[in-house]
Amino acid sequence: MQSPSPEKNDFDRIGLSGGVAYNDHISSGIARYLKEAGFELLMHRHVQCGDGCISFGQSLVAGLGIDSERTR
Repeated sequence: MQSPSPEKNDFDRIGLSGGVAYNDHISSGIARYLKEAGFELLMHRHVQCGDGCISFGQSLVAGLGIDSERTR
């Protein structure tokens, strides 16, 4: 398996969220892998990783009036 590379992509930051982010063993392994590949890992600091974060994000998008159809 070839490692991902920021130079081969249009991004250099990757966010880790969802239930897997609660598992320290898995998330620390992912963090190490991505750091070695040259990516910056974004993780939660102020909201929980699971479903509450999804609700928070949906509320934020609704509050900002972002139209998903226009941003595609």
